[in-house]
Amino acid sequence: MRALIKSGATVMLFCVLEDSGAKTRAAKVWKLRFEAFNANVRKIAGEVGAILLDPNQESSWRHPGFIHEDRLHLNSLGHYRVAQAVLARLNLPHDSSWRTPLPPPVKLPLGEQIKANLRWFILYGIPWAIRRIRKKSSGDGRSPKYPAPTIWKP
Repeated sequence: MRALIKSGATVMLFCVLEDSGAKTRAAKVWKLRFEAFNANVRKIAGEVGAILLDPNQESSWRHPGFIHEDRLHLNSLGHYRVAQAVLARLNLPHDSSWRTPLPPPVKLPLGEQIKANLRWFILYGIPWAIRRIRKKSSGDGRSPKYPAPTIWKP
């Protein structure tokens, strides 16, 4: 990355959302792990003059409406918001309403919460555990979307 900066490239670094708003044990572990990670990202961005996108500075990023059903990745709305934030940080044309808060999430009845958690466990939890046991990554065997450096024109 330092070589990219020296070449004159514009480099943007991203922090991970530390606090999703969830109150689970897993959320606490996530927060501790990524507080340390983000501290390093912020330090490096400051040292090299990279542009930093840090979602931890705005509470609106904590809305569950941005998260895919796998509870780990962004959904299409979350990706759209990140794209608009990137364009805004680069002072390029963007949707000026990207920070508009979403309506409060609907609280599911307990039975629906249990059903959703069971579905997640079957679709995402068990496959993740099996991959960990087999020492495989979900990205193993995948080819890059862009295998060679690509120049993007604004």
